[in-house]
Amino acid sequence: MNESITLVFNILDGNNLPVPVDPVVVNMLLDPFYCVEKDVSTEFLKEESFAYMDEIREIIFNASLEIDNYISMYGLVATTALSAEQLFRIKRDYAICYSIYNLGNRIYLDYLKSSKKEKFLGDVKIALQFENDPSAIKDKSMAAKDCMETIKGLFSTWNDASVMMNIFVKGELNSSSKTSDREWWWNRPYANLVPSPMGGTKYRNPATNTLQKIGSVNISYYDQF
Repeated sequence: MNESITLVFNILDGNNLPVPVDPVVVNMLLDPFYCVEKDVSTEFLKEESFAYMDEIREIIFNASLEIDNYISMYGLVATTALSAEQLFRIKRDYAICYSIYNLGNRIYLDYLKSSKKEKFLGDVKIALQFENDPSAIKDKSMAAKDCMETIKGLFSTWNDASVMMNIFVKGELNSSSKTSDREWWWNRPYANLVPSPMGGTKYRNPATNTLQKIGSVNISYYDQF
């Protein structure tokens, strides 16, 4: 996805003549790599521009390593109830913000150093809104930095307290709570409940003269045993 390498072999035979050998194309995937190049490049460049592509790949790779390091350092996997999908969204958002911040700074510095600024903007195919106002590149970079700091701020918050919403059952930790399930009441005092399917044989309760399953009776009903 992010690197394509073509290997070309120059081989000579015994007569010192070239031997035709097909080139080998290898696709190298950087790992981790939590967003794609277009997530970053289109923030500043036109769709058809391939300027800074090598730099973008390096920046995304560094961003992905950094967010993995933060997650490991704060122990988020062990201390929060984040799902795999939620964790990936955080990684992707951080990688994008980190990359936009660093790429924006690089483009803006190159713009300032260029002797022919209009030619520079045209050569790299800067998006129209930045071509008209190059200083806005810096503004977008700073907004991306705020995004990074916000995500890092969440890490320290999660490390101090449990702020994630967890799925729970009301009263599940109350030892006096009555429980119920899909079992039919076994109509014999002091006998254990016997699981049986919904369509199984029902047993009549002589005390109430009804056919009952455990989930449909009054709690006081159990006191007779």
